[in-house]
Amino acid sequence: MSNLQAFEAAAEMLQPTYTHATLHVIAELRGTQWCNLYTSFIYGREIDLLSVPAYYEHAIYNSSVLCVRARITRPDADTKRRARLSARQQTEAATKVAAQNIATKLNVSISFYRIESLHDRFLLIGDRLWHVGCSFNAFGQEISAVVEMRDERAKASMLDIFERTTARLPVFTVTP
Repeated sequence: MSNLQAFEAAAEMLQPTYTHATLHVIAELRGTQWCNLYTSFIYGREIDLLSVPAYYEHAIYNSSVLCVRARITRPDADTKRRARLSARQQTEAATKVAAQNIATKLNVSISFYRIESLHDRFLLIGDRLWHVGCSFNAFGQEISAVVEMRDERAKASMLDIFERTTARLPVFTVTP
């Protein structure tokens, strides 16, 4: 069962109990466009979520970071969560463009795999493994960390996950 299937099964079981949700969004102003950095929905009973207002509360920090939060009904949360899938598709499209630029500049092919058990991004070049601290579509736009993994046990564990994953077809591949 995938993480999404497990979430949907749990959500279905809790639907009668969890009547409300909190919505949190953090966005950053890049040029003239607000870019979503983080969105979360936390489902619960209304009484457990009273610390979050029932209206859209927002604050802008340093003229470039927007934080929005609200307590909303479950049907509204479900509708907004489904709409987020299109945001994921937009992020994947932006990642493809960035990866294509990198592949062309470095004259390499880059394959992307979805690994449900990992949130972070990793780069495997030969036998060297790197942890990348930012999304690939934001690479080079701000300060980011790229750290080589040298602990042999941790590296072996990650390589095992990669071996099982790369036995399947990639989500997409870009070539120079």
